[in-house]
Formats: sequence, structure tokens, C-alpha cells
Amino acid sequence: MYNVRILKNQVVWETDKAFLVKFPKTRWKFWVGKKLMQPNQNSYIMMVWDNMKIKLISAAGNSKEITSDDFLEQYGFDLDNDVIEDLEDD
Repeated sequence: MYNVRILKNQVVWETDKAFLVKFPKTRWKFWVGKKLMQPNQNSYIMMVWDNMKIKLISAAGNSKEITSDDFLEQYGFDLDNDVIEDLEDD
């Protein structure tokens, strides 16, 4: 599980059960349940699991599904295990 920081200004809409969040550096948005978000000072912490799929939606009504790896890379996570592989060589 990973914790992703979502800035409060990325939240476009809020309902009783979910947030509509702007996907960074794109025009896509996604819904995330409030149970997956923990409030922080000027942000939220979103819990993301390895096998999670995120459905992105556009203003034009298009949608696409991405994996948690693609989602995490967009938020700046480096998912390459180069450090672990280097340690295994020693």
C-alpha cells in the first residue's frame, strides 16, 4: 500500500461519500471514496493498493482505466526496484 498526497486544491467536488479529484498535469479527473482519504493540513492522504484500478474521466465524457502503478508514477513515485536489485548483487 502507498500513501499519496492529494492537495486540497485538486479536489473539484465533494459529496457525502466521495471526492472528485483532478489528475495532475492532465485534464482527467477521478472519483475516490472518502474511506480512502485521510485529511491532513492542506491536503489529503489517499491510500493506494498495488492491485487497484483507477477510472479516469474527462469533461467530454470519455473514460479510461489505469493501474495503480501508472497512477503512482504520475504522482512522482519511482516504482523501479533498482536499489533492491543492487542490494541483491552484494
